[in-house]
Amino acid sequence: MCPAGAASRILGPVLACVLLSLHSIAADCIDYADYLHWESNVPPRPSQYGCPYDVGAAMEGRYAYAAYVSDRCGLQVIDLSDPGRPHVTGSVDTQGYARSITVGGRFVYYAEGYDGPGDVTLIDVSDPADPRIVGVLDTPSMAMKVAVAGSYAYVAAWTAGLLVVDISIPQNPRIVASLPTAGTLSGVAVSGDRAYVLEWQWGLHVIDITDPVHPQLLGGLQGAGSCDIAISGSHAYVVGGNGGLRVIDISDSAHPVVVGGLVTNGAYGVAVSGDHAYVADGYDGFLVVDVSVPENPVLQSAVFGPCNQVAVSGDLACASEGEHGLEVIDISAPVGPPRLCGVPGVGAWDLAVSAGFAWIADGERGLKAVDLTNPECPPYWMQGAIYPIDARGVAVQGNFAFVADHGASLLVYDVTHPMQRRLIGRVRTPDHANGVAVVNGVALVAGDASGLQTVDIADPHHPRILGSVDTPGQALNVAASGSYAYVADGEAGLAVIEIADPSRPRLLGGVATPDIATDVDVSGPYAYVVDAHDPTTAGSFSIVSVVDPSRPMIVGAVGSQAAWSVTVRGSYAYVAGFRGLQIIDVADPTDPRIVGGDESARATACAVSDTAAWFTAWGLIAVPLQCDGTRPEGTGVSSVPAQEPSVCAFPNPGRRQTTIRLALSVPGRVRATILDVTGRQVRTLYEGALAGGDHDFRWDGRDGVGGFVAEGVYWARLATAEGERAVRVVLVK
Repeated sequence: MCPAGAASRILGPVLACVLLSLHSIAADCIDYADYLHWESNVPPRPSQYGCPYDVGAAMEGRYAYAAYVSDRCGLQVIDLSDPGRPHVTGSVDTQGYARSITVGGRFVYYAEGYDGPGDVTLIDVSDPADPRIVGVLDTPSMAMKVAVAGSYAYVAAWTAGLLVVDISIPQNPRIVASLPTAGTLSGVAVSGDRAYVLEWQWGLHVIDITDPVHPQLLGGLQGAGSCDIAISGSHAYVVGGNGGLRVIDISDSAHPVVVGGLVTNGAYGVAVSGDHAYVADGYDGFLVVDVSVPENPVLQSAVFGPCNQVAVSGDLACASEGEHGLEVIDISAPVGPPRLCGVPGVGAWDLAVSAGFAWIADGERGLKAVDLTNPECPPYWMQGAIYPIDARGVAVQGNFAFVADHGASLLVYDVTHPMQRRLIGRVRTPDHANGVAVVNGVALVAGDASGLQTVDIADPHHPRILGSVDTPGQALNVAASGSYAYVADGEAGLAVIEIADPSRPRLLGGVATPDIATDVDVSGPYAYVVDAHDPTTAGSFSIVSVVDPSRPMIVGAVGSQAAWSVTVRGSYAYVAGFRGLQIIDVADPTDPRIVGGDESARATACAVSDTAAWFTAWGLIAVPLQCDGTRPEGTGVSSVPAQEPSVCAFPNPGRRQTTIRLALSVPGRVRATILDVTGRQVRTLYEGALAGGDHDFRWDGRDGVGGFVAEGVYWARLATAEGERAVRVVLVK
């Protein structure tokens, strides 16, 4: 126990990503880095000409290359040595509209053209910081795709057929042969002494290039697909839009035959490595297909995000997503993480949990409930509330659910009996109600253009507005910790509001975030904010030090998905957004890192328990937790929740030193650190296993190298398997 008068604060308020308490699903944690996962995004190249769309992706070694469709936007060279932090090393302008790019040796072959003649530009990339155009070949029609073998390049020229180009002198490429076709060409690949050419809306041609200057048509296959092609061994892998993926046996060049296929919604690009085909699908995203049995290709995993071209090198893939840029994906383990359970037909703006039920704010379909008590999997979900609402946010306290109705009101439901829940109270709000949090008997409503409203819910039957404060932006969601509310304030970023007197909430400060702030969670001295520019673009994840609430400061950030929901548990943030459920390592607040996640479908809300993470993506889905170094061995959940640990400091203020006391209800691993007001780690006091009970950690006012720190405000943070706790510490002379 703490000495009398010592303060203790519980971290991690419940928000859009709430903390569940499930006793029905027990599963070991996993490391999501061991599964297929998205690493990062490289946005389109900024240019005086405007470069909104990338259409080409190529890779060699640890470098990626991106091309852009707009005139004179050219090529970017991207270093992927750290896939989570890619950086552009160089770029070069070109003169035409890109159709595709191919890399071979020290050169990138840039195929260009727009409704008429085209060209192939040879770019020397031997110095990644200084790519240079060394040669240009004019083509009689648009150059759609280039394949390179030895001293020759093979160009699929839209209406001019297959062009064979001598590239032995890169500064002077020249056409040495051509083979016309009846229709227009869209793709080409080369393997050995064969070229495989795709004719748009017809199919596949097989061409003998044993003598490159005298190419000979050997055979073909109508209806094979016409968007992209890759060759592996005796099989061709062809994609054709909504025709999906087709596997073609090409062992007999005169008579290629389809032996297998996989239907997708819009397959535009394909690459093959080992036993896997990687498909760029314009609707379903980056697809991993097991082709170990070519006659039976099987969809194995996916990363959501519409894309049109794909390239693979080693354990990385790059997928071009048009206006969204280039996506970097780790394929070292090309399988997705396991799923524990799923409930179909559930969407959500927000989630909350109480007494074995997940309460879901499902927009115009109202307030839904999912029974979580079945030991196999939640089998049951209830229809939306009878009262016509547009439920955007939900919070539960005791036997009451508080729902933010986008139609400008806060609704109160009695959920003592979830099967017969009743609307018992309602209060109008000045504007749309987007989100809600409950703290100290007060409901906080994120009220869109009207800012934040505080609502007295002491009598749930008669809620009444106590106070209101405008925010600079558009209040989209809200979190609370102690005497402060933290508002995701749209284009204005994060707003911090003092609510010590709920009848007089006061705007203290704010900080702009990179895009539109959509949700926020708070843990200790940090606020965690997710952004989205719009539902189909990349966003960002920011860690904000709120040690001084009047001067919040971003201390770390990482480019992420467009996101709408976030919760922090231990050393990880769980984020629901455009690409699914992503998990971010926040152990070092100055350097957050995306670990992985279940990224196969768009997610709108998420929840975390002691044994599982839940998110909504055309259904309610349960997945294992990310393993944390503070997590104890064994993941079973007792039917009686353990008492939460408490932390305090004494004396506080202290003269040059203080003692941090942690009360543990169960044994486990503990990490105790000291942070300064910016959130920077000053010293590690302890890291290791401890028995249950009280434990004291003396801090002598020194930093990690033995020097005395300056007087002022610090935070003592302790992380355990039961969560994180922090206490404000003041040192004086």
